[in-house]
Amino acid sequence: MFTKRMSKLTSRAKEELERLREGERSTSEHLVEVLSDVLQVTTETQDPASADRQIREVLEREGGAAHLLEQCEQVAAHHGDRYQPFVWRYYTSHRKALFRVIKTLEFQSTTSDQALIDAMNFIIAHEQDPKKYLEATIDLSSFASKKWLRTVMVRRKSKSWFIRQHLETCVFSYVAAELKTGDLCVAGSEQFADYREQLLSWEECEPKVAEYCQRLDLPMTAEGFVEHLRTRLTEVAANVDRTRPENRELIINERGEPSLKRLQAKAAPQGLAQL
Repeated sequence: MFTKRMSKLTSRAKEELERLREGERSTSEHLVEVLSDVLQVTTETQDPASADRQIREVLEREGGAAHLLEQCEQVAAHHGDRYQPFVWRYYTSHRKALFRVIKTLEFQSTTSDQALIDAMNFIIAHEQDPKKYLEATIDLSSFASKKWLRTVMVRRKSKSWFIRQHLETCVFSYVAAELKTGDLCVAGSEQFADYREQLLSWEECEPKVAEYCQRLDLPMTAEGFVEHLRTRLTEVAANVDRTRPENRELIINERGEPSLKRLQAKAAPQGLAQL
């Protein structure tokens, strides 16, 4: 229920972002036209004073600089795939139920990173706090994306603060995501159990190591395994260097960064349309 609900909230936030983009498409086109007029004046007018006057006339004709700046900020706010600020709109009616879930169940991290658990405890401690901003006394950077951090974090009076409602939606979103990946588990749960408890113990694995390594043609010792990987890496690197001049799909730019060309689609076989 928890993961499905958060998935639905995310989907609705993305749909809201797309609706806003569609509504602002005409605004974007208008701003491009204004910029085109300004550039045309700049390129065609040699006298700076005359150019300045004509540019001001263009801006005034289109609503004034302040109005155009407001439109630019509105379009910029929804530029890119940043749906995160819209999750809150659809979250409020589910807030009580979601908090009840994380307060009732025992969540555990299956990794050494406890940052999400700390964040869950933080929002639980401030569940009844009416303030819009909470001082940022915990670190979200180990699990939250840059887009989420931009949504959640603000600077006020030389300090970092959380916007409380966005912090809650961020934490709940990552709880749902990490339950799916297995980085978070629920004690006593069958569907979201700790996957590590289902792994074989070393005592059970050790007698099978020799046969396993023999089948895969791998060394049995740590030193031998490292040397095996080093040898393979050296061989592959040498082969890449040798075939590089003939590889037309690999491009290395002036900064030394490699990239692959997009593969061209093959022509459809004859008769495919009839099939």
